[in-house]
Amino acid sequence: MNDPLSPPPTAPPPCVRWLRVVAFATVVSLLGFTTMVFAQLGQRNYDLILLLVLVTGPLVMLAWSYERMRRVCTDAARAEFRRHWTRVWLGAVGVTVLTFILLRNWRGELAAAVRWPSLLLLVWTSLLMVVYWRLYRVLLNRKLWARTAFLAASLTTVVALVYGVENWTGKRAWEATRQHYEAKGETLDFRAFHPVPMPDAENVGAHPLFKFPFTDAYRRRTPESAWSADDKALWEHLEVLSLRLNRMKWDERRFVHAELPLGTNAFRFHDLAKWRHYFHDNTNFLNEAARSGSGSALWLKTANFPVQQGATNPAVDVLFALTRLDASFALVEEALRRPRCRFAVEYEQEDVWGIRVPHLSHTLQMVRAYALRASAQCALGQTDAAFLDVQRSARLANLLKEEFFLIGLNVYVRAMGTTLGTAAEGMARHQWNDEQLVWLAATARQCDFLSGYATSMRAEAAGMAQFWSWARTHQKLGARTASGWGHEEMPYQHWFPWLPSGWYYRQQGTEAARVLEHELPAVDLQRRRFVRVAPPAPRSSELSRDNLIHIMMSPRFNHSFELRAKSAWVLGQTTVDQFIIAIALERHWLRHRAYPERLDALVPEFLDLLPHDLFDGQPMRYRREGEQGFVLWSIGFDGKDDHAGPLHFAGNQGGSVGEERGDLVWRYPQSK
Repeated sequence: MNDPLSPPPTAPPPCVRWLRVVAFATVVSLLGFTTMVFAQLGQRNYDLILLLVLVTGPLVMLAWSYERMRRVCTDAARAEFRRHWTRVWLGAVGVTVLTFILLRNWRGELAAAVRWPSLLLLVWTSLLMVVYWRLYRVLLNRKLWARTAFLAASLTTVVALVYGVENWTGKRAWEATRQHYEAKGETLDFRAFHPVPMPDAENVGAHPLFKFPFTDAYRRRTPESAWSADDKALWEHLEVLSLRLNRMKWDERRFVHAELPLGTNAFRFHDLAKWRHYFHDNTNFLNEAARSGSGSALWLKTANFPVQQGATNPAVDVLFALTRLDASFALVEEALRRPRCRFAVEYEQEDVWGIRVPHLSHTLQMVRAYALRASAQCALGQTDAAFLDVQRSARLANLLKEEFFLIGLNVYVRAMGTTLGTAAEGMARHQWNDEQLVWLAATARQCDFLSGYATSMRAEAAGMAQFWSWARTHQKLGARTASGWGHEEMPYQHWFPWLPSGWYYRQQGTEAARVLEHELPAVDLQRRRFVRVAPPAPRSSELSRDNLIHIMMSPRFNHSFELRAKSAWVLGQTTVDQFIIAIALERHWLRHRAYPERLDALVPEFLDLLPHDLFDGQPMRYRREGEQGFVLWSIGFDGKDDHAGPLHFAGNQGGSVGEERGDLVWRYPQSK
């Protein structure tokens, strides 16, 4: 029998389960670190994991000690212990935060953005371990785990059901969209736009010079030792035909490019004096040896352009420098003897936006090289030779006529604009005869950028459908492919593999419909007009299943560039139409030694039909300027006649389509 005066027996202290304590500290530490990863506060550094474990472990020990002493201490002792433990805990948190701040790699640009979130994360982790230690003891309850397993199974079933419904409804939505547009005569099958194969003997694109950019040697830019002699020779030809502008410093490259004919509202002569300076005095080629894997030995071996000492005429100097291209020009002309062209583009590739099109830049560079030589020949009065180069330039530009990618259409517009601008130099000097002018007019009439734009938009809609089908099949969107520009990762990229496939199906239909409903109607082929279409709702406001993936990707898209790229065809076609009228005016001048008072006088002697303004359907505006000059203009995107006022943008040079003010003007500059 117990003595009633003796103190009641105390419960024995709980047994310390060190393995559970360490496991709990590690799990919670990793939980905090994972939160940092998903919050995109830093990379996966394993030293951070170790630090969190070492710091939070003692905090768990303190929590365990507090739990043990709370049972055996008096109220006064517990209060004293809490005060003492609070100071220790705050000190531990402070040391942890200070350690994080002083960690290596935390003094860079990311440090300022990471310090405060990391502090909050550490405080949260510490509180989690201190306050919820009792919860850890509850987690050992078997009934709780059974209920948790049942809840997890139920949640998994619900998620699977939601995924199944989303996948089914998404696929049905895509099929409905596809059938809707097929009933209207459209196709969303990208394979329908693939060009037909042709024999190599008839194909310009199968010539070694034009085929080399599609080879593995060109793609990898392998060092010189890994290239064959033929590869080195072809690379050198392409490098020389580019006029080596890609090896200039960027500011000087822009300085030279600015003097190329830029098309509507910016026509000008080649500035041969600046080109002479480029060939003679420019020694600022980039040192390609500094680029890793660039085949530096081959870059540094290439000779510069020859110079002619003592010459005073810029045209003579430019022509002499261009003799460096004679062998390359001969190779191009050999390829142009083939009647047709189909470049070695891998159209069968599923990832549409990963298809390589290196031939576009090389073809444009060849056009510019021939145009520069033709301009110098025109300046020296070598009319026949200049006209031959204009013909070759036009032939090269027309190699891109069948391109159905939007970028291909834009390069075709630029190439043909360069050709027509060079031909206009001879027209401004009255150097072409009537037969040559007739050929130029016939060549210009073959340029139908309106139909090219319609084809490009239909191909883009089909390409969008195929791209999202590829993304759904592979369940990933790589930063390099999905962003389109740059190599950095996209926001939320790691979530893409977990999205329902039905969302990809919906994205197929959404993007295809967006092109066919809001971009294709910008051209009216029957009336031959540019149509101002109401813009679609901003993507950021379309938060729905149909557009969620694009919203996640939207920071990687430059919509201003996209809009401006889709207006190039309007500028290009206006240039072509004005060029055709200018040829008729030149033929009138050659026959009557004067320009007419009205454009009606050109029909039917020099024109069967006057091209109209694409923006309002009215005749192109025309005004004589003295006895030997004239100006042609279109009213432009703003729909107002500014009487040949210059084109500019309402805000800044990065404005969107429709923000342009002024007219699209054709006027000959002063001869140089």
